[in-house]
Amino acid sequence: MSAKENDADILHREYLRREHELAPQSRVGSILLTVIFCVILGGGAILHLITPDREYSEAENRRLQTLPEFSLESLASGKYTSEVTAYLSDQFPARDAFVTLKAASETALLRRENGGIMISGDWLVARNDYPSRDNLGVNADAAEKFVAALGSRGIPTVAAIAGRTADVAAAHLPALYGTAAQDKLWRDINSAFSGFGGTYLNLRDAVADRLSAGEDVVFRTDHHWNALGAYYAYRAIMEALPESAVAGVTPRGIDYFTRECVTEEFYGTSYSKSGASWVAPDKIELFRFPGDENLTVTVADTGESHTGLYYTDYLSVRDKYSVFLGENAGRVDITGEGERPKIVLVKDSFAQSIAPFFAADFDVVLIDPRYFSAPVYTTVIEENAAAVVILMNADAFTSSPVLRALPRGTDR
Repeated sequence: MSAKENDADILHREYLRREHELAPQSRVGSILLTVIFCVILGGGAILHLITPDREYSEAENRRLQTLPEFSLESLASGKYTSEVTAYLSDQFPARDAFVTLKAASETALLRRENGGIMISGDWLVARNDYPSRDNLGVNADAAEKFVAALGSRGIPTVAAIAGRTADVAAAHLPALYGTAAQDKLWRDINSAFSGFGGTYLNLRDAVADRLSAGEDVVFRTDHHWNALGAYYAYRAIMEALPESAVAGVTPRGIDYFTRECVTEEFYGTSYSKSGASWVAPDKIELFRFPGDENLTVTVADTGESHTGLYYTDYLSVRDKYSVFLGENAGRVDITGEGERPKIVLVKDSFAQSIAPFFAADFDVVLIDPRYFSAPVYTTVIEENAAAVVILMNADAFTSSPVLRALPRGTDR
């Protein structure tokens, strides 16, 4: 007498029967899926092999990893495998299209961020969530010692700290992002310079106020201020310099300059990192003044000289911001005819667009401590500078001890 089947047995037997009937179709589906996977994988590999490697990405504005040279030493150290991984990523076929696709998907999912860049409408804002207070302390202490030594020689100093886009463009941040982190950082910066022997300027507020008033003072696709923002920073610095330093020179009014739009197709570093290729470009304006085409710009690193303040050849390439005095260098001198007072800017790239305003009345020495090996203090003394301006973005001040070497030579 056979045992009576219960409901569970009947369902299981039906499941096995159905599975047996569908097995051929399942095998065909599995084979088809495997074939498709192999075609995609193999096709991608073949496409990778036949596609010429690129050394530079215009979209990302950076050099790409090329095929590394093999050696047992690099393999043992892990350098070779690391570079091969970077090579496969950088030389992936249709990489630019996939970067854009990823940015679009992140935006569609309301994450509104890609590559460390927040995407908020037409604004691309770099995230700087974890600035180093240690670096801030090192840089502020070094500046204090540097300024004290210059003060003993009667040379005044202004430390002017520029805001990041996330600091000055609060109204253009993604919804609910908030400004608590930025506000705390600036309280720390203000505190670090509370005992500063020179003049300290918080340029975040000077530019943010203009932006809040509706003026176009920063780029939407780049981390720099534009020429108008640089002008307002120049005015603030000039008004902070003592009369003895400026030798009777008064800040130039904005009407002294002729605004010239040289391109409306500027895509900055934030654009390059974000992959948001649908965002409209910025425009670049130059503030021209009589005689600026006769000034001489000399790059001490290479000895090359350029007549005129602006490097217009860069307007035909991706790195259009370098129209302002060319690329970063350890030392750049701007000189005019006749006897003019000299001002030294200890700077990062934010000073590239502000230097032309000072050049209307001063010979200017720009020193970038990231690339300059000689003692800055000694250079200031040798150049008989009327004043020194330490002009840097808050990110540079907190991302590395960039001013650590400033006191070098002050004990002599």
